[in-house]
Amino acid sequence: MAKPPRDCQALQFCHPLRLPILLPLQRFHQLPPHKPFRIPSLNSLHCTPINGIKTFDVHIDPSRNLCAEGNLAHHVAVKACEYEFQNLKVIGVIAIQPFLGGEERTGSEIMLVWALFIDVELANWFWRAYLPKGSDKDHPGANVFELKSEDIMRLKFPATLVIVGGFDPLQDWQRRYYNGLKKLGKEAYLIEYPNAFHAFYAIPMVLESRLCIKEIRDFMERQCAK
Repeated sequence: MAKPPRDCQALQFCHPLRLPILLPLQRFHQLPPHKPFRIPSLNSLHCTPINGIKTFDVHIDPSRNLCAEGNLAHHVAVKACEYEFQNLKVIGVIAIQPFLGGEERTGSEIMLVWALFIDVELANWFWRAYLPKGSDKDHPGANVFELKSEDIMRLKFPATLVIVGGFDPLQDWQRRYYNGLKKLGKEAYLIEYPNAFHAFYAIPMVLESRLCIKEIRDFMERQCAK
């Protein structure tokens, strides 16, 4: 059976290092309508199987997990920090072009209004599908450093790798995410690919995609070695 695209991407990150990775589901129509950015299975992350989370190595060490993707990876990490699991530990967040936003219209959103794969109009549609009904984009599900968001400072938030593309209209929000983590004293790393568009990493023939996979593997290896 063919593997779903997200599975294949995560396997690329892990292979040949065979490192553990968690990939939050991003199927909006399957998420609870009232607070869809909260993964309902987080309370059972210490159980087997891990509901709502895909794992890509049946022999993983649960005390050394990295959470990959973008927006949802952040929220999964926040929830994981709020619990004391017996076996599970998230030691890193891989924020690949995290889908973050807010009511403010940033320079990159204005300049790249018709960008490849994602534009402002499509992004707004995603936010309407993703956030609770009646919410604006300053909801903490989108704008993680807005006043209504979780108090990340009090959490032992894992080291985070933020990957940004120069032709992604969301890049200003992604840089703000990196700068916000640094301002709060969290361990964060920023990698920028000036010629990369949104979701470039999913296209193997793009040079930056191969570079990105190497950077992610290096980050994972460093975190697991600590």
